[in-house]
Amino acid sequence: MIDYNAIPKGQIGVDDEEFDTEAPNYPHGDIGQVRMVCQYSHMTKDDPLVFPGQPGAAHLHAFFGNTLTDAFSTADSLRNTGASTCYGGTLNRSAYWVPALIDANGIPQRAVQGNFYYKAGYELPSSSIQPFPTGLRMIAGSAASSSPQPVGVADFGCDGGTMRCPDGVGGKLPYWCSAIPSCGKGARIVQHVGFPQCWDGKNLDSPDHKSHMAYPVDGACPADHPVAIPHIEFLIEYVQPGDSTAGWHLSSDMYDQSMPGGFSGHGDYFSGWKQEMIDTFVRRCDQLSLNCGDGPIGDGRVLTNKHTWDPFPN
Repeated sequence: MIDYNAIPKGQIGVDDEEFDTEAPNYPHGDIGQVRMVCQYSHMTKDDPLVFPGQPGAAHLHAFFGNTLTDAFSTADSLRNTGASTCYGGTLNRSAYWVPALIDANGIPQRAVQGNFYYKAGYELPSSSIQPFPTGLRMIAGSAASSSPQPVGVADFGCDGGTMRCPDGVGGKLPYWCSAIPSCGKGARIVQHVGFPQCWDGKNLDSPDHKSHMAYPVDGACPADHPVAIPHIEFLIEYVQPGDSTAGWHLSSDMYDQSMPGGFSGHGDYFSGWKQEMIDTFVRRCDQLSLNCGDGPIGDGRVLTNKHTWDPFPN
């Protein structure tokens, strides 16, 4: 059950390009990476990948990035129209979306922040990572799952507090749980989705929105998906308002609600970047194993948002 009258208001976004400059001096890390912060934009039952042109045909999604993302969004519309709730404003009109997180009373929860990483990844040489084209789209995780998914694909964790997985659901790693955990009042629940980073080099999409992509195998990309691109990760943060998350679930959890919520975790990505930005942060951060941080793209430009964010707009 979902109270659609309680859908939270999102940010209006930024309708221009926003960046500052600084002397580029970023530390070497185990992997090269950049992180882009995007605020929650809106919720609808739209999905321009799975149900293009069919408004209201999907389960409820929480959208980040391009403020005009809906069932009719295309590569051209994302790239050329809409404000953006991401650092950099219209330099990054990408669309990021996940199933809405619903509390035990059916209230959709407002994300307080979306963190979107573009990493060299942990399995491939940083020097092998290549820029990907604007318009690339893909799905990670499975909306049809009713049991734990592979480690690193669709998980939950905590930022602060103490992670307690639901009864009968052990943590996959010390910091990830297969289902929605309880983190403690005031702590943040983190919804995580990890995307494949091996591309077939030809197709921006595929019928199942997955087959044109693959995960690395034994430290290399498969021969039929030879192009290594950044490993994209979503980490969506929600404040836990009470002491327990018992009865919480995702809008895509279509299985017995007496089971732990969150097994159907997944995410959708539709790139609407200005291509120069992708080319720059891949070559200046990912390939060089530099941890460029929140907003810098490696050449002295720092994608910013100079507006004051209100995490809880009226």
